[in-house]
Formats: sequence, C-alpha cells, structure tokens
Amino acid sequence: MLAIQSSSVHGLFAPASTLPGIGEKRQYLINRLTEGRGRIIDLLYHFPVGITEWRSISSLSHASEGAAVRCLVEINDYNPARRPGQPHRIGIVDSSGVQGEILVFNTPAPVLASRFPMGERRIVIGELAAGRLLPTFIHPQAVLKVDSAASLPDAVAAYPLTTGLHPDALRRYIRAALNAAPELPEWLPPELVAAHGGYSWKAALEAVHRCNHTKARQRLALDELLARSVAWNRWRHAAQRHAAPLVATGALSRAVERALPFALTRGQQEAIAACLRDMAGVQPMLRLLQGDVGSGKTMVALFAALAAIEAEAQAALLVPTELLAQQHRQKLAPLLEPLGITPAFLTGRSTGKQKKQTLAQLADGTARLAIGTHAVLEDNVHFHQLGLVVIDEQHRFGVQQRLSLIDKAAGGAAHTLVMTATPIPRTLQLVSYHGMDTSILAEKPPGRQPITTTKLSQARVEELLERLDAALKRGEQAYWVCPLVDESDKLALAAAIERYGALAARFGFHQVGLLHGQLKAAEKDAAMQAFSNGETRLLVVTTVVEVGVDVPNATIMIIEQAERFGLAQLHQLRGRVGRGSKPSACVLLHAPQLGDIARQRLYALCRSNDGFWLAEEDLRLRGGGDVVGTAQSGSGAFRAVRLPEDADLFPQVEAITHAVDAHPQIETLLTLFERGNAARLPEAG
Repeated sequence: MLAIQSSSVHGLFAPASTLPGIGEKRQYLINRLTEGRGRIIDLLYHFPVGITEWRSISSLSHASEGAAVRCLVEINDYNPARRPGQPHRIGIVDSSGVQGEILVFNTPAPVLASRFPMGERRIVIGELAAGRLLPTFIHPQAVLKVDSAASLPDAVAAYPLTTGLHPDALRRYIRAALNAAPELPEWLPPELVAAHGGYSWKAALEAVHRCNHTKARQRLALDELLARSVAWNRWRHAAQRHAAPLVATGALSRAVERALPFALTRGQQEAIAACLRDMAGVQPMLRLLQGDVGSGKTMVALFAALAAIEAEAQAALLVPTELLAQQHRQKLAPLLEPLGITPAFLTGRSTGKQKKQTLAQLADGTARLAIGTHAVLEDNVHFHQLGLVVIDEQHRFGVQQRLSLIDKAAGGAAHTLVMTATPIPRTLQLVSYHGMDTSILAEKPPGRQPITTTKLSQARVEELLERLDAALKRGEQAYWVCPLVDESDKLALAAAIERYGALAARFGFHQVGLLHGQLKAAEKDAAMQAFSNGETRLLVVTTVVEVGVDVPNATIMIIEQAERFGLAQLHQLRGRVGRGSKPSACVLLHAPQLGDIARQRLYALCRSNDGFWLAEEDLRLRGGGDVVGTAQSGSGAFRAVRLPEDADLFPQVEAITHAVDAHPQIETLLTLFERGNAARLPEAG
C-alpha cells in the first residue's frame, strides 16, 4: 500500500484505493463521484453541501416526506423480493402503532435476518421517501440496536453522492483521507492565517468536513485563488518577455479572404485588427479571444497566423484533442495550400518517418504553421523561429504546459493568443485574466441557424425515437450523446455501446455509427469520416464531440442523461449542430425525477442560446469555473471558492501575489492545484 509521507505533498495524488477499506469497486465509484480523478486529494476537496440533522420522532406520522428522522420501531413483517431487481420489504410499527416499511435492494437473506430480526426493536435513521402509501425508508442510513443509538451524533455532513456509494461509506473514506493527509508547511503570511481563523491547510480541511466552515473554507479559498494568481502571473510574465515585432504585409491575408465562401463578421474583423496591432508592437501580444460556440474563432487564429508567416516567423496552434486538431487541419489546409503553405500536423499518433520529417521541417523553418496536440510540447520538438502561439480551448491546458510552448520561441518569448469557446463570466474575467487584452466575438457568421432546445423525460424515449426516425428518413443527421465521465469508465462505456446496439437494431447498422475514446485511432477516423460524408445518419458518441466537430448537415443533438452534465458542457455539445443552413434542434433527455439545480440548469439551456448569459447562470448555480487548471468546464470548478461571496478575497490575493511567489513553500501550494487539476488523459478523444 502506498503511504503518504508527512514531508511531501505528492502522496495526496495517489489513488483513493491506497487508503484502508477501498478496493477496486469502491475506487470505481469514487472515480465516478470525482469526475474520473479518484485520488486522495479529490476526497479531501469533496466538500459537504450541508448538514443532515436527524430529528428524533416518536411516531412515523409526525414526519413529512423527505424528512431526515430517527425513530424507534419494531420489526413485524418480512416479504422477500420475488424477482431480481425488486426490493425486500420489511414491515415496521412505531410505538404509537403506525405501520411503515423499509425497502432494501440486493441484500442476501442471511444479512437481512441478522439486521431485521422479527419482533425486536431497532432505531431506524434515514429519510422518508416521497409518494408512498405507507411511511417508507428506502435503504436507510442506519438500523441499530437500541443501546447503540446513544453514541450517534445529532447531525452529519451531507455530501454529493453517486449511485452505489452509501453516505456512511463516503464519510469513512473522507475521514481516512483526512487521517492520511500530511501537515504541510505554511505558505501564507502569519497575519493572513490569523485573519482567517488561524487555520492551517489541514486544520481548515478538517473544519470544513465538520461543517464548521465559514472561516475554514475561506482559508482554503484564499489558497486556491493565490495558487491560481501566482501561476497565472508566472505565465503572463513569461509570455511578456521581449518578442520581436511581427509586421505583416497583408498579401496572404487578402488572398485567403478572397477565397473564403463567406464574409468575415464585424467582430472577427475587429479581433483580427487588434491582433495585428498587438503583434506589430514593441510589447508582445497577450490577448484572450472569447467567442461563443460557432462564432468563428478559428478564422481569427488563421489571420493572426498568416500575419506571423508574412513576417517570416512560424506559428503554432495548440489544441486539446486529436479530433479537434484533425478538424482544424481539414478546415485550414484548403485555404493555405494554394498559397504554398502546408500545415505541419503533430499528435500522439505521429510516429516513424512522418514524425521525423515533421520535426525536421519545424526545426529548419520549412513548416510555417504547426497544428497539434500535447505532442507539440515534447522536448524533441524545436522551432526555427516561433513567433506566434495560439492556444485553443486554453482552459484544457495547465500553466506549465503553456509555458513549455512559449519557451520554444526564439528568446523564450512569443506573441500569444489564447482562445476559449466557454464564455467567461465577468467576475472571473476581471480576477483571473487581469492584464490581458480581450476580444469578444458576440455575433455568429451569417447563415447560422438558431437551435431549438427542449427537455424530455426518459420515460418518453419511445416518442423521441419515432421523431428521430422521421428526421432520418428526411435525410437529416443526428448525434446521440451518452454520458461518460472518463474514457476508463468501463460500465458507462458499456452502457454507451449498449445504446448504440439498440439504436442500430432499430434504424439499421448501416445508418448508425459509434465514436468514443477507447476506439483505435483508425476506427475513430473511419466513424467520423462516415458521418461527415453522410454514409451514417446517426452517430452515437461520448463527449469526444464536445469541441471542434463540424458537420453542417447534422441538425439534431440528443443528450442522454443531460442532468449529469454541466451547463457550459451542455452548451458546448449543443453547438455541434446549427452549423449549416437548416433549422436545428437539441433534446435534453433526462431522468423522470430531477434535483432543483439540475432542473434549473436544463431550463436555462432551453431558454437561451447565448453562451455569455449561460456562463453567468452557470456561475450562479455552481460557483466559479477553473481558470488555470486543465479540467474542462463542468468538471473543473473551483473547489473551495464560492462566487460572488468570496469576491472580497481578490484584493488580498492581488496584494500578496508577488511577495508570496518568492516564499520557499509556494511550490507546495502550486503542486496542490496545478497537479490537483491535471488532465487525466493527455489526448482524451
């Protein structure tokens, strides 16, 4: 078993299964709970959402549906499950004679007999289910002998859960993580520690998990904001080293603009002009380009790259997935090759002679534009005269990754354009991108159609299938997205494959394709090519299509279990349709019963196609998103920061960032958050 050394922070990134009592099955559930990460630090930062207080009652008739109660009952009946998947029913009666029942699933008969002995009294702790004829506990929190109940606390922390993970088990695992967590050296100045309750990092975590969290959580929030501020400041400082001015002649840009089958929008023209001004100046460009899904950011990046090429420099376009890199190459190559520019392409699949040739062309300057994934960051990739770095979906890359690309430029500096299709709420933009120039593409290119979005209960899936059948017969194409937290999630992947099998059996295997991250590269290419060419009409996919996929004839997006996705991620997925001239639709297929936040999220998406408004709504519903780490929106939220209530921490962070950057323990803090947000797979999808 891997043990955490008290002198090191690195053990915190070990799998949760290195803790006592967590086996392979529990590790899988923790992975699902923590969006695929499943490490000790993810348990530590899985914070309570409230407190469950067990109200003692003398009669089941005194409790309302959904109430958390503690009641003394007698076991008076037992009806075993008739078929697999059905519950065992245990009859109970309280001291006032009110009858109720306990439903228990998938439990062996000997366990039931010892847990629910006929005629004996037990303390039952749990929530009363809604919509039942009798007061009913479904898998109660605890069933205890009467003499065992005296030691129970009156309240426990309530955590977000996942199916199959019992609250008591999760609390045990978090306690084990807290016991294993080291006492880390302090990185905050003493006066700030005192101002935030005197909590050390570990003491603050302990207090938050005891739900004594006002000052403790703000201490952790300050750590998180400070780590991001220091990391962003380092990246910004490196990006602003002296870079050679790049003055464009405009010849290549004019030739490409004449070849475009559409006119640039006003926003695109303004963003391009701003980039050219920045690149021609003494100070290197450091610009953030925000554009909603389908707003045309790629064209802005292209014209910035052309300006660098005209100034006899090289440009590099860094993207998070191979699928997106392929899309960029297919989109840009027809515009560039008539001008004698062949983009170099470099991904994790690049091997052998082809890769060797690409590396040589980048090193001698023959290749003027590189399009690639994380493979571009490898130590053996050298540029002859890298002058412009474009980072697409910048939130998918950590600070060290961005720095490593900029360091490949001549003199260790380059003009830098970072792009995001996830609009950033104004609060986060002011805090996290301070010092960056910003361009916003608020309009979409002409001809883009609005997308009608509706929510539909899973109970009405047959109705949806009939509508889908009619659309496919009209020649339309559709995506069917299955939720998949990460590509190693075997059970969820099996469910996606099962959905593919059911749809293919209904619509014909020749009409239905399958695309997910576990396919071989050639299989992915074939599936995407068949869909792009119209050979398949329906593509069953995981979230590998979230960014970059561009099939104009696709007019229908169906997102299964939509309640499991974040609002920004749902908006990204919806943006895969509406790219042609036909009206498009997005269907949010959800569970019959929705929680309040999930319901608000789906209603917000049905209400608006405006990504900027949705970003603000996302911030309101779930707090701030990750601005420096690598996780995508919807999975990379701030862990401790709560906006807007923590906005008063920002001046404190700004005031001490430079001083703390020199602190001998600051690398420990950066490790917590840079590595804490590290991507699971370097080229997922």
